[in-house]
Amino acid sequence: AAWLPFRRAVSFRRRGLPGHAAAAGEPRSRSLVALHQGAAGKAGVVTALIEVKNLVKHFVADRSVFGRPTAFIKAVDDVSFSVEAGETLALVGESGCGKSTVSRLVLRLIEPDAGHISFEGRDLLALNANGLRAFRRDAQIIFQDPYASLNPRMTISQILTEPLALHDLVPRPRRRERVEELLRL
Repeated sequence: AAWLPFRRAVSFRRRGLPGHAAAAGEPRSRSLVALHQGAAGKAGVVTALIEVKNLVKHFVADRSVFGRPTAFIKAVDDVSFSVEAGETLALVGESGCGKSTVSRLVLRLIEPDAGHISFEGRDLLALNANGLRAFRRDAQIIFQDPYASLNPRMTISQILTEPLALHDLVPRPRRRERVEELLRL
């Protein structure tokens, strides 16, 4: 099994970033990379935040008269990658190459046919509904096209309230106040 070569969307700097302005020229004394809670595994060793190995998803394209699959579409075939704490991964490719399918597989919005997915060393394929819901609070897909990501029939307030209600992050009486707070940022 070969690893797919992915290039970073933004270069990853291992040294501190410049001060308040680019022209300041004074380096910071510490790195700005933040570790996600739990990214430092046993004995403080930093592990991959997310690791995907040999991910496979085939969809049935055609069935026989008796309902047996006769043709398959290989949407994702043997994809592997890992993202370390502080890194960003961008899935880039032509239309129909499997970017959205990989993203949906990682979040388990659809189930893979084969492969392994782990987050902070935990096997995501073994999570129950509550564990999966907790994981999805820490992960998201960001699509490039806002028209495909945002519902034009919803107000900004409704869009911001939806995850607060879905994940029960803010009590119902405080949601409107929290959304107004977010809009002021």
